[in-house]
Amino acid sequence: MEEYTKLSIHNHFGGKSANLTIDRPTGDRAVFDLAKGFDELRSAKEAGFQLLAQTNSNHLDVAAYLLMRKMASLDSVELLPGVEINLVNWENEKQILHVVVVVDPCSNLLVFTKALEEAFAANDRFALKLEQFCEILSDRRAVICVHGLKQDDRGLARNPQMAQELLSMNRYFPVAVEDNKSFHKLSLQQQIKEFLSDETLVWFDTAADISSVDRQNFDKVLSPTYMWAGATFDDLFYSVLAGDCRMVRKEDIVKRVSYVARIAIDAGNGMTQSEVNCSQGAQLRDWALGQRQNVAAGHSEDEA
Repeated sequence: MEEYTKLSIHNHFGGKSANLTIDRPTGDRAVFDLAKGFDELRSAKEAGFQLLAQTNSNHLDVAAYLLMRKMASLDSVELLPGVEINLVNWENEKQILHVVVVVDPCSNLLVFTKALEEAFAANDRFALKLEQFCEILSDRRAVICVHGLKQDDRGLARNPQMAQELLSMNRYFPVAVEDNKSFHKLSLQQQIKEFLSDETLVWFDTAADISSVDRQNFDKVLSPTYMWAGATFDDLFYSVLAGDCRMVRKEDIVKRVSYVARIAIDAGNGMTQSEVNCSQGAQLRDWALGQRQNVAAGHSEDEA
């Protein structure tokens, strides 16, 4: 499992008051309980999680996030900033869809939170319209994770008319679907397929399917998601883009018994001694192809 990162990119840290749910007046202010947040980080570490995202409802407390990230780093856990957004169903404004957004920690988080607050104030509710959602994300890198069957009327299954527009955002952002079990994606696909284009249906077959802690305890996740990559935002960004070949459930991980783990190159014939580490043999073909291309171009192997 050392090549895989155990992750949960949807987590409500800091207690109930840290969330601005849709039933709260827009004049309310969130209160983040740091002591509770630190306890939750310790629970995540004990459960083996290596990559997390702080995604409270409709609010990112930047100061609390920076302190939480520092605390997480002491246990070699990466914590990313994000938010769970109520997205208004454009055919029925009483209906909302839950969408988790994880943003680049190197982006200007204060500008991000200010844009959210202004949009909520304009709508007089903690919910965004699709055009506001797109505008807020337009100038930053982000990973989008849409609820599938989760939470009854707040997932795609109960908002199928929103499916095409949300899933088509994969042209601009990595998009994943969040559900508790891997087979839920197949069930969801049957329920929304008539609302999807042929192109989106083809993409959906191999799209990343993720389970997260959400509001439960870290040791209660029955089908945790692992990423075949490191524990960084960039790894998450490109792994979600790659889909289910990089994002897998624990029960789907197959540990190869025999594979080429390392290639040692002896010094001589103009080459210096070096080693190539292979990830369960997956990089061997790419490395060999690269060497053939370098030789054809007149470069030595160590120049590559």
